[in-house]
Amino acid sequence: MLERITYASDFGEADVQAMDWLIKTVARPYEAFVKIVHVNTLDRQKGEEQMQWFQKRLDQKVHYDKLGFELIHSDSVFDALVLYAERGEMDTLVMLERNEKGIVVSLCPSRFC
Repeated sequence: MLERITYASDFGEADVQAMDWLIKTVARPYEAFVKIVHVNTLDRQKGEEQMQWFQKRLDQKVHYDKLGFELIHSDSVFDALVLYAERGEMDTLVMLERNEKGIVVSLCPSRFC
């Protein structure tokens, strides 16, 4: 059963659209909790400012009660996400894949990430 979704975000505008899709098509039907995780490689103040901007922007577009945020400070996004996945607090990890042709939502079961 899908109860806990983690969405790895870079706090970009495309993430707002992806969250809208994720909540409407996956989270809401399963009544899953969604945690938005951002790995901050900048200074702490900038990371906090980005998260506040993103929360406000997301609140304008997405209405969902089971939503949380976590800011992780690390020099390595990959290593931080692996350590987060190892905590076992999610059923799946979701992130955008940005490539030359556009953006694709990627669902990655936590046991494979």
